[in-house]
Amino acid sequence: MIADLSAQTGIIFNIQRYSLHDGGGIRTIVFMKGCPLRCVWCANPESQAVTPEIMVRSVNCIGCGMCLKACPKGALSPTPESIFHNARLCNVCGACATVCNSDGISLVGREVTAGEVYRQIDRDHIFYRLSGGGVTFSGGEPLMQPDFLVAMLRLCKLNSLNTVIETCGAAPWETVERTLEDTDEYYYDVKVVDTEAHMRYTGEDNRRILKNLQLLIHTGKKVLVRIPLVPGYNDGKHLDDLGNYLRGIGISKVQLLPYHSYGAGKYPAIGKEYRLEEVCAPTHAMITAAVRILEAYGIVAIISGN
Repeated sequence: MIADLSAQTGIIFNIQRYSLHDGGGIRTIVFMKGCPLRCVWCANPESQAVTPEIMVRSVNCIGCGMCLKACPKGALSPTPESIFHNARLCNVCGACATVCNSDGISLVGREVTAGEVYRQIDRDHIFYRLSGGGVTFSGGEPLMQPDFLVAMLRLCKLNSLNTVIETCGAAPWETVERTLEDTDEYYYDVKVVDTEAHMRYTGEDNRRILKNLQLLIHTGKKVLVRIPLVPGYNDGKHLDDLGNYLRGIGISKVQLLPYHSYGAGKYPAIGKEYRLEEVCAPTHAMITAAVRILEAYGIVAIISGN
């Protein structure tokens, strides 16, 4: 059984050790590729596609030309500032990233087995035990790779590790059910209640997301609802709607995630347009106002990082 679990494959793009967020204690966070949403404020756009991608960071390029020589498809060409990546010619073999010594070009995403991931997780087992920590599966959206996720969860629980899933809930309920036995807590993102606004901001309907949240709460599992706070997008009336909805399904505590633009530079690096250039991080006054709106509905709001 363990051998079968260990052999299950999936695509990840990062494993972050010694994290003090996204769950209790010292944690390892496994970032999985693929997400059904396209949130305009997404800080990890490289997580959206389920397949590996080439990322070009012009600011790191030293102009050595090694990647140009290594590319077997001629998908790279020099520019005055850096290099141009032609995604239509690229077969994402990663040869260019292998020879780059400046992190000017990198391959985001790699296929691994659940066993490989667990061996990296297990290196910090003593820190989890001493701090009450564990493992958090993030993304992207972990539920997009259910077989891989379930295998990693089972390996962790067989070794008595605390497990958390960060999810947007945009998956069939049957997929969520498969994770219930081996997941200790869910961090569940809710953007807005209004379906039309959700479509505009994420490209997807939210009715399944909200239904799954209700079903998950009814299982008795620990659930922390998290709300990204994006000025001009889901503040004000949207928070009133959220407060009213969450109160109605029995949620009394949420985590606010104030918007930041740290991921803006990643968009051009993978050939995408960043659409929130004019949006600033919420001020202290904005955050305080959001907390008070939710408090009016009997919901305690904690701020991410606090």
